[in-house]
Amino acid sequence: MTKIEGVLDSARTDSTFTVHVLYVSFIDGTEARWAGEPVTLRPGFVGSLYERHLSKGRTAVLVGGVAVAFGVFAFTRGLGVLGGGGQSSSPGGTGSGSNSRWVHP
Repeated sequence: MTKIEGVLDSARTDSTFTVHVLYVSFIDGTEARWAGEPVTLRPGFVGSLYERHLSKGRTAVLVGGVAVAFGVFAFTRGLGVLGGGGQSSSPGGTGSGSNSRWVHP
């Protein structure tokens, strides 16, 4: 194997660490997907390690975009998320100014 990609589960005091493996790349260039099985590795078998982190800027843009998309969706569908809501008349009422209530028998 030339590369193991996964999520670090634990690092032990005996210098081993456990990784939940997601992908394995072999010397011949083929790759295999794993389902997160735990594998314990000794540091002597590891040539290099790297760690990935989410970008704070990109995450903020994504969250903002989702919020705007939800707001536009709610506004165009009249969901009344921001308050207000449209006028609606109830069955049997005389319009939006009516004080009467409709009760289902």
